[in-house]
Amino acid sequence: MTSNYDVDDVEGFQGRVDRKSAILFRERAGVAPLYVKRTFLKDVEQNGKTVNCVRNQPFESLSEIAGLRRNENDYSQIFVVRQRSSFGRLDTSREMVNEVIKSYNIFSHFWKCILAYGIKEVENEFEYPGFRSRQTLSPCGKSWTYESAYMLRRAEFNGRKPATDIDAWSVRRTAVYHQRTCHYDSPLMEGVSETALNIENKSMFFLISPSENAENHLEKCCEPSRMSPWAVQRILIADSLRGWGDYMAFLESHLNTQSERIVSADPGSKAENLAPLTNIYITFADRQQLKRLQDKIQDVQVIMPNMLKTLKLVHSWHTTRYNKDRFSLTEKIDFDGTILEFEEYMNEAEMYVERAKNLGDRAKSTSKLVSALSISKSKAMS
Repeated sequence: MTSNYDVDDVEGFQGRVDRKSAILFRERAGVAPLYVKRTFLKDVEQNGKTVNCVRNQPFESLSEIAGLRRNENDYSQIFVVRQRSSFGRLDTSREMVNEVIKSYNIFSHFWKCILAYGIKEVENEFEYPGFRSRQTLSPCGKSWTYESAYMLRRAEFNGRKPATDIDAWSVRRTAVYHQRTCHYDSPLMEGVSETALNIENKSMFFLISPSENAENHLEKCCEPSRMSPWAVQRILIADSLRGWGDYMAFLESHLNTQSERIVSADPGSKAENLAPLTNIYITFADRQQLKRLQDKIQDVQVIMPNMLKTLKLVHSWHTTRYNKDRFSLTEKIDFDGTILEFEEYMNEAEMYVERAKNLGDRAKSTSKLVSALSISKSKAMS
């Protein structure tokens, strides 16, 4: 049994949040500081209990969160904090985030994920935390709580630049926290068919800045037949992987443009000893763009192995920590199907890791070729 004692540096996290709060949180007009998607049981006189859903319920008051935490009829809750710009503040207040973390007793490691947001001029790939989990037994010994937190990265066409511009794509992030509480003895099961719904296993997600595409798909999870937590995990992971192939192809096309100019240049006659090249000029802007390409490729080389490791740990956590004997029939079907898909996602991420390595090798080769050409032209002009 894992101890309930939190070994993380809670005071250190709070100090970092204090220092960064001004650039981390700010409520935005017209946007609620918190939204929640709920799936819950409702009493019906003739039919016993039925499953109901609430989509995108806005929260403005801190007291509403504590009240929702005490609501024993909720089977699934998905809290969402939004962010308009990936380099801007979160569209919420520190007090609202604090209240969710305090009310649900979220382990302090999740603060590391939140601290990766806020106003910034450049991205630092080394500030993103890895996967972390915790398993605790309640003092009464009748329920287990499973927690996990991790970061997902995604590549998206941002629409701010022309499609061929080097900054036409953005790499964005989603912080994911999941809490699942399994109660062994629950009076809520009265009047509910276990094959349809196992209310003993309650699920809560806290998502920071999910994509619009992911939120649209999460709306469908509110339907009774699709409300398992595994469906939520599948949507988030699939969404994080969907843009990387196109983004890498975009980077490769820019590398090809750089190298093809050199390969197709006229080397001159043998009498001129192949130097200087007669119809190509390497400008400072060319070198600058190549350096920016190299930086973007190096970021991918850092991101993709971390993504692969995260997916492996999420897969391992789910397959080794949960007792399927306590799942409803619907949950078992969703769980088995999602685990198979996780394996496919890991294979896809491994492919992207290899492609990122190949892109890095090509970028180095192109850079060496440009440097050699510049030296050759300098000697010829001297």
